[in-house]
Amino acid sequence: ELAQEIPVLNYHFMYEYPGGCNEDICLNIKIFEEQLKYLNDNNYKILTMDEFVKWKYGELELPKKSILLTFDDGAYGTNKNNGNYLIPIIEKYNAYATLYLITSFWNIDDYISPNLEVQVHTHNLHNLINNNYQMAISNYDEIRKDLETSLEIVKDNKSFAYPFYYHNQDAINALKVLGFKVSFVG
Repeated sequence: ELAQEIPVLNYHFMYEYPGGCNEDICLNIKIFEEQLKYLNDNNYKILTMDEFVKWKYGELELPKKSILLTFDDGAYGTNKNNGNYLIPIIEKYNAYATLYLITSFWNIDDYISPNLEVQVHTHNLHNLINNNYQMAISNYDEIRKDLETSLEIVKDNKSFAYPFYYHNQDAINALKVLGFKVSFVG
């Protein structure tokens, strides 16, 4: 059977020890590894972003048991300077993941792996200002300039994940003008 829809699992931070992360969006690395083992043992095809985009545009057929793994931000446990749990686990299972990187916060060189694709999560619009999500209150020019800065670092506009899952029409327009193929919200 072929995929008619594809689940996207979105992760953020990973930790190893109890108390290692005090955010609601943290996941213990043992649980993440159990999930990857389950997907592997049950013959799921873990997709690259390139495969997902081609499927989305009707350029590629994929099996029904296909799934996409994404990580937002680039913090806790995802790079060599803050735990480095992500890359060794996905390489162990020869799985693929896409990391949406906040390029002003983290260095792209800390996320090098043939199993990890780095995509844009803004340069510096991932902020909460006076209880407003910055990307959702920014204008077209501000958003486009920020995305262009991030693209200079990431050098790939296949996909984008909205910070905090909030956006406005100016964000959508800027992404289209800059040639992004897909974007993700929560």
